[in-house]
Amino acid sequence: MNTSATIIEVIEEWMQNLDVMETTRASYRTKVMLWFRWLASQRVDPRCPARRHLLAWKQELERKGRSALTVDGYVTAVRLFYKYCAARGYYSDIGAGIRSSVRYRGHRKGRLTSEEAARLLDSVDVATFKGKRDKLMLALMLLLALRTCEVERVNIEDFDRTEEGVPVLYIQRKGRHEKVEALALPDTIVSLFEDYVSLRAFRPGEALFESAYRKNSHRLRRTSISQMVHRRLADIGIIRPNITAHSLRHTCACLMVESGVDLETVRDMLGHTTTNTTRIYAEEVHARMLIRNTPARLVEKAIESSRRPAG
Repeated sequence: MNTSATIIEVIEEWMQNLDVMETTRASYRTKVMLWFRWLASQRVDPRCPARRHLLAWKQELERKGRSALTVDGYVTAVRLFYKYCAARGYYSDIGAGIRSSVRYRGHRKGRLTSEEAARLLDSVDVATFKGKRDKLMLALMLLLALRTCEVERVNIEDFDRTEEGVPVLYIQRKGRHEKVEALALPDTIVSLFEDYVSLRAFRPGEALFESAYRKNSHRLRRTSISQMVHRRLADIGIIRPNITAHSLRHTCACLMVESGVDLETVRDMLGHTTTNTTRIYAEEVHARMLIRNTPARLVEKAIESSRRPAG
């Protein structure tokens, strides 16, 4: 590198110049540090890696069975780091032009059927604090299509009744810095919320979802929320590679489309900026309808009815 600063110092300088959420900054730091550890394991000087080394790392991640999205996340972080270094004149942009591992641009995660969603919610025992907490989180993802990061950010005062007397939840969307969006709450969530908060004396500013242990209470992070969803799904026998915590959001979106909700409304519920992303759900629902009610049967029937008996 064309600088007297250490690798760590360059990384921290890059961190300070990133205009991203703190969680994204932390994720980038972790991924770039893993890259430098890999270079050390390959006996490559970390101050002068070549493009071929980044390609080799990408290929090794793929060989180890990492998903295309995971590999792309790692490589993207490193590409951004060297793009910053090139702009500062520290090093060449060795990541420029390296293609994404992601090939399929459609719907990548699976979804639950309405029966599976009902079974998931009904399976949670709400006799305990943990059960009440978990069922409320599951309901927020299944009924309001919240992401795990949005569930993580919810504070006690974000539940309110100020919008024309209707119970609402103010949320901080992914990539946003303020809680300005209000979502109307269905009766199920209102009931679960009231049941849950009755067990603890919450104060303004406190996280709504905390660990179950009062002595070491802390805000549940998205990784813990995802793990909870996986455990709850496994408890009812749903263990499929394409079913994740994010699948609950996809389930909500697809059920809205199947119920006849227009794309603009689904877009607003999901917090998408355009309907192009939302259209993915409509396309999936349409594809499923083609399987259940294929027009091929109508063609078959037309051909069969046109046949004349022999003789």
